[in-house]
Amino acid sequence: MHSRCVHPVTQLAELRVLQGRYEEARALLESYEDLPEAVRPLAVLDLALGEPERAAARLNQRLADHDDLLVGALPLQTVLVDAHIALGNLHGAIKAVQAIEGVAAVTKSKRHAGEALFARGMVLAASGEPDASTALRASAVAFSEPAWRWGRVERAWDWLERCETRIARLRSRKREQRSRRSTDWARF
Repeated sequence: MHSRCVHPVTQLAELRVLQGRYEEARALLESYEDLPEAVRPLAVLDLALGEPERAAARLNQRLADHDDLLVGALPLQTVLVDAHIALGNLHGAIKAVQAIEGVAAVTKSKRHAGEALFARGMVLAASGEPDASTALRASAVAFSEPAWRWGRVERAWDWLERCETRIARLRSRKREQRSRRSTDWARF
């Protein structure tokens, strides 16, 4: 009989990736690659190593094999959003966000709603929409309204500030790229 919990080695491997200890993570996962719960840490490792195509393929394969998963697919979908954004595939990222939002709608879980909001914010930031920051702030305020009473708003505002910073960085990069292109054409 198989255990129904996530194997601790896969959790440790994902922690190693977050710590930047990629070789240790790879070594931990070598003998567990066939486990379903190893898909997410392997995809996170692929992303960390600059291989978003591999991460997306791995995640899509797992999701296709188990299309009956709903809540169990959420952790895979959140990494899939990152992979699609890294590939510049906003359409794929939006589809993953919609799947996350679908899970949140079914479960009515605040955590799932927060995951959906965060994923939506990442896509908005990657899209470079001029009104992304405003839309994100309005959603975060609406999401955190009940939390004012419980003192959890600081976390929501910290998250919002991180998203706004990321949007500003992306806009700055796009301006620099446009500027470089225009100076390249001017030289020509």
